Amino acid sequence: MKIKTLEYPKVISPNGQASAVLIPIKEWNHIQSELQTLKKKLSEIQGIRSALEQVHSSRNTKKKMQTLKSFLNER
Repeated sequence: MKIKTLEYPKVISPNGQASAVLIPIKEWNHIQSELQTLKKKLSEIQGIRSALEQVHSSRNTKKKMQTLKSFLNER
């Protein structure tokens, strides 16, 4: 009995164009974990960008903003 081993990642392309990729579940779980980490980082960066835009806007309009001290004391 001959055992066939697959090399990963395995690209599946029945008609000459890649239509799927086969990888071990352990690698898939690692990719999903990394993706979640990157999504969290992106969300934090977008929050910081939004805050910086608000600061820039308030400086242009001379609008008063909450101080860092009062923000930290809200908790």
